[in-house]
Amino acid sequence: MLVAVVIPCFNVAPYVERAIRSACEQTHPEVEVILVDDGSSDGTRAIIERVAAECSSSRPMRIMLREHGGACAARNAGLGVTSAPYIQFLDADDMLLPGKIAGQVRLVQANGDVGVIAGGYRNRWDDDRTLDVHPVGDAWTALVRGSAGTTSANLWSREAVLAAGGWDERLASSQDHELIFRMLRNGSDYAIDERVETIILKRSSLSISRTDPLGNWERYVQLRSAIRNHVVGRHLHHQEGLVAEVDRLMFGAIRIIARNDRARAERLLLTHLPTYVPTPGAGISKAYAIVHRLTGFVGAERAAAAWNILRPTHR
Repeated sequence: MLVAVVIPCFNVAPYVERAIRSACEQTHPEVEVILVDDGSSDGTRAIIERVAAECSSSRPMRIMLREHGGACAARNAGLGVTSAPYIQFLDADDMLLPGKIAGQVRLVQANGDVGVIAGGYRNRWDDDRTLDVHPVGDAWTALVRGSAGTTSANLWSREAVLAAGGWDERLASSQDHELIFRMLRNGSDYAIDERVETIILKRSSLSISRTDPLGNWERYVQLRSAIRNHVVGRHLHHQEGLVAEVDRLMFGAIRIIARNDRARAERLLLTHLPTYVPTPGAGISKAYAIVHRLTGFVGAERAAAAWNILRPTHR
């Protein structure tokens, strides 16, 4: 089975050679590599042309040149020029271990036409710290918790991605889980690969979590609100527990936003959790719950800004 590795490349000169070579060194025999230069200006294009020439004897290579449109647009462009039934989207600062694709192809063959296989991965920071992350088996729980793999760790059905409308080119974060949400909503199957076969570089610069942290959290809330509405509307199994969890996670994210923009946080609360009443536990102190009950969200957050005992904790 042919697998296309689509690598969006934008100003990734220090990293992209490693990513390309990790794709070419896959043990799966049927791999083509599609390099999408997304308007780079730092020498990325010269690197991908050189490495593609060096690797072309072992793998079919294609280079696409386009004006800068963002990672999702570049992924969609690569998706549009291949007929491979499965796609490995590989961010240019990540890398695959040699057996990654082969193992996930075996899972496809064992499970039938799976829309997405969520894979395990290893986060690696600039200071060489690492953390292994494993996907959650239940698809809806995985989406709520942000545990449905990640872009480079997953294997994607081309047909299922296209049927769901492809990558949303408007999004700056939550891109992979938002796409998985639309795929599941469209009837795609989901499977997991617990192996850690992908290395995700957590860069200290040019990260959306650093350049737009509040926007990132707002998109986090919006996606989980959409998942919640779908779960409730379809009366999915374990609905009550899942809804309680997603409400708690959304409220925690809104509290994080409130640290820097209380008005924005209040708007999100009124839009997505207008009747939510926090209870002690899972990041909510007893003192915060009491003040919230007496004064509401704004009063509790004002108190939290003054009294450390009420401050929000990370999810």
